[in-house]
Amino acid sequence: MRKTKLSVLGPSALAVLVALAASPAAAQQETPNLEGTWTISDGRVLYWDGSTNHFAEDYVSFQVVISDQHEGVFQAAMMPVHDEDAARGYHGDEQIGADAYPMLGVIGWDGTTVVFADVEDTSASMCQLTDANTMQCIGWEAGERALAARSVLTRASD
Repeated sequence: MRKTKLSVLGPSALAVLVALAASPAAAQQETPNLEGTWTISDGRVLYWDGSTNHFAEDYVSFQVVISDQHEGVFQAAMMPVHDEDAARGYHGDEQIGADAYPMLGVIGWDGTTVVFADVEDTSASMCQLTDANTMQCIGWEAGERALAARSVLTRASD
């Protein structure tokens, strides 16, 4: 009877091989290119003071510009988009400002999970790509200006 190399390795070595086969590198999907301008097309934010903002109805929305993607990591900037004719509110220009907020991002090994981290703050977002130009996201910020949010990001066509 001829023994194969796998049977000579024994059960513990076989378990290691199975674990390696199931590792993220083995399960890695193609990394999508996310560079471009993404606009929040729907969603709601609940702020620390109990007020809310609905992106499709209220005058403040955001764009996220993703750039400098290298494989599964990238830089991004989130910028408020204002309707200049709308009345200013507490969570409007005075609170949000007009600056670009730097972010870092990573694409998960599955090729569909995307995580953003605010470079200068405690906020983060976790998104799921539903197609090449749409992400469904949840976001949060802890601390004095806590918030919880969900949104849909849509990439602008070139």
